[in-house]
This record gives sequence, C-alpha cells and structure tokens, in this order.
Amino acid sequence: MCAGWQIAGWERVRRQQEQLRAYFQPAGAYAVSATEFIARQRARFGRVVGVLIRQGDYMTWQNGRFGYPTENYVEWMKQVLDLEGGGLGFVIASDTVQDPARFAGVPHVFSNGSANAGGPAIASFAELAGCDLVMGPPSTFSAMAAFAGGKPLWPMYARGQVMSRNQILHDALLDAARDPVYSFVVR
Repeated sequence: MCAGWQIAGWERVRRQQEQLRAYFQPAGAYAVSATEFIARQRARFGRVVGVLIRQGDYMTWQNGRFGYPTENYVEWMKQVLDLEGGGLGFVIASDTVQDPARFAGVPHVFSNGSANAGGPAIASFAELAGCDLVMGPPSTFSAMAAFAGGKPLWPMYARGQVMSRNQILHDALLDAARDPVYSFVVR
C-alpha cells in the first residue's frame, strides 16, 4: 500500500474512498496502540500534526530531490506553529535516527515506529493516520497515511519552501495524484 503504484482508475478511487480507506486501516494491536498513542498526544498538545521525515532512501533517490536535512523539517514545523498558533504538537515518524536536541522549541514526540523508537513502519503509518494533519515530502507513505486517516496532507515540496495553508491537499490521495509535484510519486 505504501511502496508506490500506478492507478489507472482514479475516478473509481474517488467514488470508493470510504471502502478503500476501511480496507487500508491497520488492524489488531497496531490500531489499538496507535489510537491510544494519539489520544495521549492530543491530551498533551491539543491538535496533533504527523510529520514524515524520510531521509534514508530519499537522500539518494532522484539525486536527493526530496531528501531534506533535518534543519528543513524543523524550520517547516516552526512555520506551521507560527501559522496555526498554540495547542499544537508534532508526531515525528522518521526512517533515520534523529537527535531530539535539534527539535528544541518544537513540541514533539517520536512515533513508536520511528527509527528513534525502533518500532515497525506500520506503527508510524497508523499513528500518522490518526493525526489531525500529515506533513511530508512527496511519498506514497505520507499520502496513504493521510488517506487512511481521512486527513489533509501538507506537502513539503522543496528545500527553502515557505509553508502556506493554500498548499494543503484536503483530499490527500486524489489531490496528491493531481498535484504538479506530489504526482511524481502518487500516480
């Protein structure tokens, strides 16, 4: 579900979103754990934004086009805090270990599936899907997590991007497939 695909029937995807969303829900212990984890974060922060930091393969894939250094992610998170105001915290799902000190001043927690926590990627997927909004570079992982949770997707398009609410993809999967940048991976 997250490894990339080529969909020929986008109109069918649009019409059957609810059935597809139900099909792609994590099951069993992953669903329970994610629900409990996100509930704790909502109690702690209020609104919760999931952030996919993808640096492993993305630092070399497509000559690093979407492989951003941690400083970019921190800056984007700070911009979102400025735009959205208080009562906001971030759930960070990263495929590489991150130095927590680099996120000083940004209310955050690492997902149970992040490299920092050592858990499986499906835990990050389920936790991102439970957030109020998902942020990430163009990736089927972040698009599918936002889609599975029925949440908007805020793309991180390029180094130096200034975050703006008009960049948010409200119908995560379908809008990503039509987006001039995100459609590079979601098609």
